[in-house]
Amino acid sequence: MANTIQKKIKFSKGQIVPELVERTDLSLYDSSAQNMKNVVSTIYGGVRSRRGTKFIGGVYTSPIKSISASSSFGFEDIENLSGGDSSNIGTNREIVKLQYESVIEECLLSISDIKLNSHLKLHEYTSGSGTINIPAEREFYIEMAGGGGGGSNGFGGRGAAIKAYAVLKEGDCTYTIGSGGKGADPYVRNNDGVSGTASTFIANGANITCGGGVRRQGRRNGGGGGNTGTLTYSFDYANTVKGKTTNNQEIGVSYFTNDYNGRGAGGRSQGDDTGAGYAGVGGSLSLSAGYITVAIETSYDDSEWVIVATKNITTDSSTIEIECKNFKYLRLRVLDNEAFDYIGTMHVGSVALYNTSDNIEKIRVIPFFYNQAKQYLLVLTEGSILVYENEVLRQRLSVTLDKDKIDDIKYATKDDTLILTHPEMTPKILKNVADEGWTFGDLDLKNIPYSVFNEEKEEKKTTGITPSDLEGAIKITADSSIFTADWVGQYIDGNGGRMKITEFVSGTVVNGYTVIPFYTKDKISSWTYISGYEPVWSEKRGYPRTCLFSQQRLWFGGSKDKPATVWASRLGDYFNFKNSGNYDNDSIDADLLTNDPIVNMIDNRGLHIFTTGQEMTVSENSFTPDTFSVITNTRNGSLSRVSPVVFGGVVGFIEKNGKSLLSYVYDYNQASYMTDNISMFSNLIKSPVAMSAEVNSEKDKGDFMFLVLEDGTMLVMCVSLNDDIKSISKFETNGFIKDVCSLGSNTYILVERDGLSYIEKIEDVQTDFTKKVYISGNEINALDEYNGKYIYIYNDDYVEKKFISSSFVELNKSVEGNFNIGVAFDYELESNPIAINNKTVDIKKRISSATLHCKDTPQISFNEQLKKDKDVYNFYACTKYDNDVRFKIKGEFYPMEILSVLLNINYEG
Repeated sequence: MANTIQKKIKFSKGQIVPELVERTDLSLYDSSAQNMKNVVSTIYGGVRSRRGTKFIGGVYTSPIKSISASSSFGFEDIENLSGGDSSNIGTNREIVKLQYESVIEECLLSISDIKLNSHLKLHEYTSGSGTINIPAEREFYIEMAGGGGGGSNGFGGRGAAIKAYAVLKEGDCTYTIGSGGKGADPYVRNNDGVSGTASTFIANGANITCGGGVRRQGRRNGGGGGNTGTLTYSFDYANTVKGKTTNNQEIGVSYFTNDYNGRGAGGRSQGDDTGAGYAGVGGSLSLSAGYITVAIETSYDDSEWVIVATKNITTDSSTIEIECKNFKYLRLRVLDNEAFDYIGTMHVGSVALYNTSDNIEKIRVIPFFYNQAKQYLLVLTEGSILVYENEVLRQRLSVTLDKDKIDDIKYATKDDTLILTHPEMTPKILKNVADEGWTFGDLDLKNIPYSVFNEEKEEKKTTGITPSDLEGAIKITADSSIFTADWVGQYIDGNGGRMKITEFVSGTVVNGYTVIPFYTKDKISSWTYISGYEPVWSEKRGYPRTCLFSQQRLWFGGSKDKPATVWASRLGDYFNFKNSGNYDNDSIDADLLTNDPIVNMIDNRGLHIFTTGQEMTVSENSFTPDTFSVITNTRNGSLSRVSPVVFGGVVGFIEKNGKSLLSYVYDYNQASYMTDNISMFSNLIKSPVAMSAEVNSEKDKGDFMFLVLEDGTMLVMCVSLNDDIKSISKFETNGFIKDVCSLGSNTYILVERDGLSYIEKIEDVQTDFTKKVYISGNEINALDEYNGKYIYIYNDDYVEKKFISSSFVELNKSVEGNFNIGVAFDYELESNPIAINNKTVDIKKRISSATLHCKDTPQISFNEQLKKDKDVYNFYACTKYDNDVRFKIKGEFYPMEILSVLLNINYEG
């Protein structure tokens, strides 16, 4: 006779190893699965289909150098046009025109640092009245002033003034420019200047009136400058005018100015009552463009031009990157209405073409979190560094990096600075310089520490030397010139003491600090010069392996010839490693006395140092040269390539064999840091190459770990250690995942698709490699990246799946609006074998019915049964009787989130 039992399945433990199939006594068995592909656990114990990815940008490095003609800038060498300003845009609307020696079949066009040097003036008036025609609605900057009042025996005044931003509609605007008042006549007592008149600007039925300056009344003993006028306006502040008045008051407050800027010209009068007053400055009006639109055009023959893209250019620097095909001529042209007579220039940093057929072997993505408003994503290749600010490419820097070193480069960030280190590379610095953009070069380190690598050399000296003090930072003065710059880093031993030389001053003076105090300050006639010390970082000895900003110092860990040494800069002086006398703010130089090289460092409630064989922590209150010490807590060893991450207050690191993810956390019972294998029941971790943590995800509660594997797949782990949730699953896409990084509460991945690499963001979209497009009609063009793939075209009202076999696709019907297009991905979840009485295959059973409690799940397939449009799905006759019974949930495109699965199971007694 058959029995019936209910089982409730949740998925808080993720995908487990097959060897656990008979460990049904473990609590994790009914909270895990045998296979979870593109399915992610949640902190609620359920699972959801993973999110898709949004296209951010492509990565290209190999430039095309075949330009033969000069540009509008008049540069002679423009293989890569670099650093120029256009002529006046009003008279030369063709900003750049380039001719190539041969037809460019396919490339990426990169135009960097393009911006207006200032807001471009369209109209400027200093007198009279008239009408201005606005041919189309657009944004303007308005600068306006009334006429200034005349002075009496003193400076003239200025009228009220305003600087504002406004949207002006198509049509006529009228203006009147106020005149400056005449100054008082000379040789007349108590004479008066003349008041200025108002300037007015009327547009869209509203107006701005900048009143004229009030005259200055006469004085017997000299008068002051003319007074100012009053500002009034009827523009709608909230919807039309944005900005501030020239004294930084919010618009909406009457504005008076009492400064001298803009007043009548000239010096003061020549006497108490005989000098003439100065006239007030005349009124003015200027309209400037908030932006201009530039077209990027290509041509095969210099006669027929095709617009391949348009871009609104402002005073903010930006970068344009687009793919172009089959052209020999290229130009940038101002596209705005010819009626606008621009006054001003545009800056273009560089114009370069890049091969899109190159497969860049080594690429890294690095997060650079400055603050919530400015988050930078950096892309490192052997030939360039791409800087994305808030997902917009701002700058492309040409650099030279050894591609064989890129995978092992370590980095540290602080404020506007990023440091890169590698044991065979001079440390590099990438810095964001205000108003100048990003710069890259060798890091200039001061007072590099010295060490002896072979053996000390001792030389007896008899020239008299005198120390300035017994101990600490002291000066040594010699009776004759014996010192050279080579003495820095060496030692002087005599009179019971030893001093390390830190600075060469002259042939007779060196500075340093005592390692052993001197007995007296008397002259030393017989002493020993100890040499053989050399800089710890050099091409010969190697450079720092790791770097970290912590405790107001820049830390370096390990090098080729000093693999287990830690160095720290002076306190608050990050690039200076001077030690004047082992004072608390001096630099630190400490050998950890281990044979295991340092491979990683991280700051989390203390400084943690990871070597190939052990995990150490710097003791509390041990961050000065005299007190520095470390404690070895555990002996696992860390994988060098993958840097540790912090999540939920815990440090996570990959152990040296690359098979487990360990946590490193303080245990109050042991009074020590301990490790725990948080991936123990999974066998998915195999040769990881990158790891990142999305803490306080923007899209979910909880923390998520991402591990990129050598085979191009990625693992996703939902982690909430307090709730004992450590759920790991597979993330697969139609491409090869090469790197991952989390920036703020978002995560970005580097994906190679058909030989090209792309930056993509994990986003609330239903496809991978997703782009937003506007469609009007029944055809989509420029789909080369999707060739040979199935894509979805979708928005809230429309979904269609298409196979792409050329550069365009025809839809089933005509549509209009904004759509997402992207590559389809499927998801799959296969349960563990169903267990009865802690047994799986020993008892025949079947799933007679299943109830799936879901959220925001438009359809779901359970053991090949497809149902739609519910949040509670009931399935019946789900399996036949068998020893091995399990269920499978799968789908594509439509999102799925399961809170729980309730099974009714019949089994034989």
